[in-house]
Amino acid sequence: MNYQLISNLVRRWGQQAYEWRQAGDFSIKEKTPGDYVTTIDLRLNEALVDSIREWFPADGILAEEDPQVYDWWYRGYDRLWCIDPIDGTSDLIAGNLGYAVMVGLLDKKEPRAGWIYAPGMDILYFGDRDTGKIYRRIGDITEELIITPPPQLQMQVILSSKDDRNYGQQIRQVFRDAQFYSLGSFGLKIMEVVLGKSSIYLYLNRRVKVWDTVAPLAIAEIAGLVCCDLDGKPLNYSDIHPETLAHLQVVIIGWADVIERYLPQLQQVLTI
Repeated sequence: MNYQLISNLVRRWGQQAYEWRQAGDFSIKEKTPGDYVTTIDLRLNEALVDSIREWFPADGILAEEDPQVYDWWYRGYDRLWCIDPIDGTSDLIAGNLGYAVMVGLLDKKEPRAGWIYAPGMDILYFGDRDTGKIYRRIGDITEELIITPPPQLQMQVILSSKDDRNYGQQIRQVFRDAQFYSLGSFGLKIMEVVLGKSSIYLYLNRRVKVWDTVAPLAIAEIAGLVCCDLDGKPLNYSDIHPETLAHLQVVIIGWADVIERYLPQLQQVLTI
């Protein structure tokens, strides 16, 4: 498989999205209350799907803004390309940099490869399980990342504002001296943990969907992170809501020593 081909595709359209946003060349509509889509999402969705379909005609494509996206999940493809054209649409609308373009490959319901591109920073992360390697491309310069568990000098916890409102008090009983923060894209949050900038990421509200998770989970698993739910069960693509394709599991991503130390304490204070 030509992974560089996909890297170039994701970066090219991510840069185009950034230019459209900077020029104000987009419109917004509300899909459901509080869930917005822009014409940038729709343009990227079409462009990415067209290229993936041309290159991999035997594979399925699960793209967020495809009107038939839910049908594709049930068509029985072994290999399924999962596309989130803009992960963090609210950040794009607000003019923040915390959005990303994501493409992931799900093979027999296992995340095999992932691409996460942050247009505002011109940084692309990609990795595949075949080589077991993760790369970072900044502009035109690509480097292999050697991922090792970071030293735990200061506990950093990523927690969304919604989860903080609902569970922040209980979670702070566990991480008493931690610093808490958040950012937009689900994929970029997971990359914070991969890169050692955060110790753990907790996502507890069960709204994240298949196309949100395949790319970042592929990279996280290659990096050696533990990706589990509150019971310690590995995240999987069987516990999926049949209509929304949202994960029924809560999402906890962290390094093994952090998970081992803190998961039992989280189990004691959280009832979800």
